[in-house]
Amino acid sequence: MAAHVQEIQTQRFTKWWKDLGLRKILAWQATILVSQMTTGYDENVVGSFQSMKPWVKDMGYPDSSRLGFITSIVFVGGFVGALVASPTADYFGRRVGMFVGSTLTFAGTITQTAAQNAGMFIGGRFLIGFGISFTCVAGPSLLFELAHPAMRGTVSSLFNVLWYVGSIIAAWTTFGTGYMSTSWSWRIPSLIQGVPALLVMMSVLCGLPESPRWLCANQRVEEALHLLVKYHSNGNLHSALVIHEMEEIHILLEAEAAAQKSGQNSWSVLYRPPANRKRIALGVIAYYFSPILTSIGITSTPQQTGINGGLQVWNPLFSLAGALLADQIGRRTLWMISFVGMILANVPSTISSAMYAQHGYKGA
Repeated sequence: MAAHVQEIQTQRFTKWWKDLGLRKILAWQATILVSQMTTGYDENVVGSFQSMKPWVKDMGYPDSSRLGFITSIVFVGGFVGALVASPTADYFGRRVGMFVGSTLTFAGTITQTAAQNAGMFIGGRFLIGFGISFTCVAGPSLLFELAHPAMRGTVSSLFNVLWYVGSIIAAWTTFGTGYMSTSWSWRIPSLIQGVPALLVMMSVLCGLPESPRWLCANQRVEEALHLLVKYHSNGNLHSALVIHEMEEIHILLEAEAAAQKSGQNSWSVLYRPPANRKRIALGVIAYYFSPILTSIGITSTPQQTGINGGLQVWNPLFSLAGALLADQIGRRTLWMISFVGMILANVPSTISSAMYAQHGYKGA
């Protein structure tokens, strides 16, 4: 067995809290994970706003067309931001991408919180979507590229688990503020949305490490080596693992350069992976959760926000299980289990909702 493989195996069975380097890098990676909370929070909170009478009033009693624009504008911002987010993260670094994204998101939440009308609210949501595109591009890349090989699969899979943490906070915050009769019922949840973005901004300013892969790609090889030695081998310059990681990075960069020359890079990566398509579908459902419940006779604010809160607590349990099993049973097997499970859940759900719509059977 190669020396670097033995070193990985040794650290895999070493408790992370007993390894100083792993503790440090995991602490930094935790701040990266926080950025995904904003996405989960946003995709849940606006759906809850629709069940709040003060929000509906402050937005000028929007019709279905206006409501669709208010909820979808974040995707417009995300699309526009995506056009510049990737080049920014590649040219200026992942840290810059994280900082720009969190700053824009924070500015958007302040604008949304202070909104005096639908137009101002829409402007804030556009900024939030624009900022989220930066953190969603730079965040997963930085998380994966900083991760220790023994923990890479699990840590990378945790990025989406924090989506559900954000959605839980949004669901139960709006459940509580939903009882308020003033505009603070929706302004308080809007303001809380800026907290994760503020934490990410502070982490970058306090020294969040740059990606060793990006450093190598920009001829800063010594910095990349120093970073890996510090966090992956506790200062051991002769670590077989670090030597192997540096070799892997150079091989990967050469392969990417060759692919770039041959024109193999394509925008189809945005929709080709099943996980990306699934996230798009989940986002649409979350934003229209309130109208969906209304259509089946569940109309009160406490009922809608309560059901939403319970659902969001349920989701991360399986998301966390999937993250922890990623290295155990494989990503393809996990995806197939998820796919089959969704079929088994959605078929009876669709049938029962149709029975209610056609015959009024509330039990269904």
